[in-house]
Amino acid sequence: MARRGLQAQPSDVPTQESDFTEDDFVGVWKASSLSEAEAIKQILDYAGVSSCLVPDDTGNTDPAQKDTDLGIEVKVLRCQVQRANDAILPYLSDLYAAYPSSAPKPEQDNAYSASCPSCGSQDVVFLGLTEDRAEGTAGDRKFNWTCDACGHRWQDDGNEESH
Repeated sequence: MARRGLQAQPSDVPTQESDFTEDDFVGVWKASSLSEAEAIKQILDYAGVSSCLVPDDTGNTDPAQKDTDLGIEVKVLRCQVQRANDAILPYLSDLYAAYPSSAPKPEQDNAYSASCPSCGSQDVVFLGLTEDRAEGTAGDRKFNWTCDACGHRWQDDGNEESH
């Protein structure tokens, strides 16, 4: 710039602080300990995904509580969420083995199961999903079912309350 006779104005000079806001970051992992959060961050760093560790809402960042339940969220830029998920995916089984509290819990006995609105049988078959291409929103999806017990066919929006 100096060669062309231009001088950098203060607004043109990059600063140490970024222009990102909190809304630009998305959580990709909720860690129960600092060591778990650091393991996730290391995976992301290796994959070239910038990330940051955000402590729980209580603001507890006491280093003496390194292996206690801190509730640390690992966040990445919104535009890097897919890359972050792709980087973490191959390590899931190892992460769940090392940090069992982060592993998904088995479904409870009271989990929803589809039943025929005509006869009440749970011997139903999911035939597929119909999506209204004109609108293209999630609200325009219909789940197609048939009952093996009575032969009844029906559509619903997939919400338990809609039955």
